[in-house]
Amino acid sequence: DWLWPAIWMIPENNTYGAWPMSGEIDILEARGNSPEYPAQGSNYIRSQLQYGLDQTLTPISIPGAPEADSLTKDLFGWFSLKRTSFDKAFHTYVLEWDETFIRFWVDGRVRSVLEVDINQNTKPNKDGSGGGTFWEKGKFPATAQNKTTGSVAVVEDPWKDGGVAAPFDQRFYLNIDLGVG
Repeated sequence: DWLWPAIWMIPENNTYGAWPMSGEIDILEARGNSPEYPAQGSNYIRSQLQYGLDQTLTPISIPGAPEADSLTKDLFGWFSLKRTSFDKAFHTYVLEWDETFIRFWVDGRVRSVLEVDINQNTKPNKDGSGGGTFWEKGKFPATAQNKTTGSVAVVEDPWKDGGVAAPFDQRFYLNIDLGVG
C-alpha cells in the first residue's frame, strides 16, 4: 500500500488500561491504491472498533484443537463505490455515538458503513452484531496464558465497573494521519 489515510480516535485517559483495553475507534481507513488493487483500493473505505484484553495475555492453544480466538477484537464494516473512487471528490465521514449505539456512515445515512448496538438486556449475535456489552460481544475465554510467566490466568471483564458501552464510555481524542509506505 502506498498511502493509508486514516481518521481515528484513542482514549484521553486509558481508563481501562493500555491499548486495546480502553478501545480504539477508526472512523475512516482507506487506501491510496487504484480501484483494481486486489486488497481494496481507493473505491473502499472502512470503519472499525478495536478493543480487547491486556496484551500480556495470549490465547491458550491446544494441539489438535481449532486455533484460539484473538484477545483483541475488531468490529468492522466497509463501504465501496462501484463506478468511481473516494479520491475523486470530497466526502463526509460521520461517527454517531452514545450509550446505546455506535454508527459510522459516509455522505449520508443511506451509506452505512458499520452500526453496533449496545444493550445489556439483549445478547449479541454470533458475529458480535446485535445487542450486548462489548465483553459479551468479545466472547473472551475463561482463561488465557501470561506471555511473560507462561502461567494460566483467569480472564476477567476489565469493563465490569464501567458503563454499558465500556470501553467506549469515556472521552476520546481525534487523530488524523496519512501512512506512507
